[in-house]
Amino acid sequence: MHVLLIEDNPADAALVRAFLSVSQPPVQTEHVARLADALALLARGAYDAVLLDLSLPDCQGLDSIARVRAVAPHQAIVILSGHGEEALATAAVQAGAQDYLIKGHVDELMLQRALRYAVERQQLTDRLAHSEARLQDENALLRRLSSSAGELFSARGTAEICSLLPALAQRISGGSVTLHRVRRQRESTSVESDHGHPADAFIRAASNAQRAVPEPGRGRVVLPIAGSDGRTSWLVDVRADAARPFTDADVFALELLRHDASIALRNAVLLAELQEQRASVIRLNHFKDDLIAVLAHDFKGPLTTIVGYVDALDDHIFDPQQTSAAIHAIREAALRLGDLANDTLSLSRAEQGEMHLSEEPLAVAELISEVIAPLNGERRVRLTIDAPGAQVLGDRARLRQALDNVLRNAVKYSPAEAPIGVRLDGDGESVRIAVTDRGIGVPREEIAFLFDRFSRGSNAKRSTIKGSGLGLYLSNIIVQRHGGRIDVESEVGKGSTFTIVLPALAARARTRPVHLRVLAACADRDLGSFLIHELRRNGCSARLARSAEQAVTQFGIEAFDALIIDRETIEYGLLEHALTGANMPALIAVGGEPGEDAQNWDAQLPRLFMSADLAAALGRAARYRATTAVPGK
Repeated sequence: MHVLLIEDNPADAALVRAFLSVSQPPVQTEHVARLADALALLARGAYDAVLLDLSLPDCQGLDSIARVRAVAPHQAIVILSGHGEEALATAAVQAGAQDYLIKGHVDELMLQRALRYAVERQQLTDRLAHSEARLQDENALLRRLSSSAGELFSARGTAEICSLLPALAQRISGGSVTLHRVRRQRESTSVESDHGHPADAFIRAASNAQRAVPEPGRGRVVLPIAGSDGRTSWLVDVRADAARPFTDADVFALELLRHDASIALRNAVLLAELQEQRASVIRLNHFKDDLIAVLAHDFKGPLTTIVGYVDALDDHIFDPQQTSAAIHAIREAALRLGDLANDTLSLSRAEQGEMHLSEEPLAVAELISEVIAPLNGERRVRLTIDAPGAQVLGDRARLRQALDNVLRNAVKYSPAEAPIGVRLDGDGESVRIAVTDRGIGVPREEIAFLFDRFSRGSNAKRSTIKGSGLGLYLSNIIVQRHGGRIDVESEVGKGSTFTIVLPALAARARTRPVHLRVLAACADRDLGSFLIHELRRNGCSARLARSAEQAVTQFGIEAFDALIIDRETIEYGLLEHALTGANMPALIAVGGEPGEDAQNWDAQLPRLFMSADLAAALGRAARYRATTAVPGK
C-alpha cells in the first residue's frame, strides 16, 4: 500500500510512520507538511490512501478535503486530527473522507485497519458511480429503443417500416447503416442493398441467422429481419464508429430493434386481413350485446311471472278458479322459457357452424299436420293441401322448428278470433308452404331486415307482444341449409304471408350441397382463429388442432371430410398419417412452395390467402367428397 501522509507536526508524523513501518505487508509512506506540496504529488502520481491533518500551515478545516478531492477525485482519505468533536468527524465524512481518527487514540492496528477499509470503501464508491453512469447510459439507450418501437408499430405498410429501419438503427447505434433486401427465387437467393450493390460474404451468411450477428471485433452488426413467412426478407448492416466498437448493450438494443421490426412487418402484412375481419368482429360484438339484452329482458319476464304466482299459491290466497288460472300462467311462462332456451341453443349452434342436419325423405303434409296439432283448440287453422304427395329431403326436427316458428308468429301477431291459413302446393321441382295471417303486418321498408337476428318490426316492438327476434332468423337459416328460401308479402294492418319454398325430393337429391366437416391443423394462433372463423362462415363444421398429435387424436374421435394443414407449423407426419388412413379426407395445404407435393393435395393455398381463396378450396374439397365412392385417392 502506498500512503501519502500530510502532517505538519514532526512528532505525530514520526509516530504514524512508525506504526505503518511494522504493518504486514509493509506500507510505503511519503510525508509532506504542507497541503500545497501534497497536491503537487497527487497531481503527478497515484496513492492508495491519504492521511490528512485538518490543521495545516496553508489550510485549515474541511476545505483541505475539498482541495484534495479536486485534484484526486477518487482518492481514499482518512482524517488524522487532534480535534475529537463528533460534529466535525461527521462533517468530514460527509465532505468525502472515508474515516476520522483522533490523535492519541490510535494504535498501529487501528491505523492499518482504517487505511485498508478506506481504500475498500473508495473502490466500492467508484464501482457504484461507474455502475450508475452505465445504468444511465443504458436507460438512455432503452428510451431511444422504446421511441423506435413506437414509430415501428405506428407505421402502416412494409414500405414505411423499411424506410424507417436505417434511421432507427442509426439513432440507437450511432453508426452508419445500410439496408439490404433478400430476394428468393425457386432455386437461388440473392442479397442486394437498396442501391443495387451486392452484399459481401458476412451479410450473405447472416441471411440464415435468426438473431443479430456481430462481427468478432464488434465493429459491425447485421440484423436479419423476418417477413410474414418467418424467413429473412431484409438485412440491416450497422457499422460502428472506428473509435468505439459496439458494446454488449448496443448489440442487445439492436437485437430488440430487429425483433420489433420483424413483428411490425408481420403486423403490416396481416393488417389487410384484420381489416377484412373487422366487419365480422363488429357484427359478433353486436350479436353478443343483443344476446345479453335478450337474456336479460325476455328471460326476466317469464321468471317474474312464475315466481309471483308460486309465491301467491304458497300463501294460499287464490280461490280454485284463480289457482287454475295461476297454474295456466305458470305453464305458459315455463313454455316461453323453454322456447327461448331452445332458440338460444339453436342460435349458438348456427353461429358456430355446428347445426348438423340429418337427411331423410319427409312427407310435407304429415309434417304440417304435426306442427298444427298443438294449436287445436287455441286457434282456428285452415289447412289446404294441393300437393298431398309432396316430399322433401331434410331434417324432420329442424324443419318442424322452422315451420313452427313461422306458424306461431302468425298466431302471435294476429287477433285471437282471426283464422290462420296454411297452404301446401308444389310443381315437382319445389314445394311451397304458405302461412297467412290477418295480423299487424310488417312495414314494407323493414321486410328486408326481418330475418336478421333479434330483428322485429317497429310496430311489433311498440306493441305489448313479447318476442326475442330469433324465431324467423333461425327459421331462415334452417330453410337455407335445406336449399330453400322464405318469401314474405305483408301489409301493415292487414296481415302477412310467409312462404317456405323447399326443393322437392328429386330436385334436392340432384343438387344438394355437401356439408363439410373440416379439421384445421395449425399452430399459428392468429391463422388458426382466422381459419375457424372463415370455415364456419362458409357453413362448415370446424375443429382446430394446434399440433399434429392433437389432429391425430381428433381423427380417432370423429370423421372429417376435409383436412387443412398449415405446412409451416405442423409436422409433415400428419400428411403421411392422412394419406395412409382408411377414410382419407380431402386435403388442403396452407403455405409451402407452390406446386410442392402437388399430387398429395386437393387444393393449395398461399400463407396469406383471401376468403375467396379458401371458399374455392372448400368447393374443390366438396366436389372430392361428393364424388368419392370409396376411401382413398
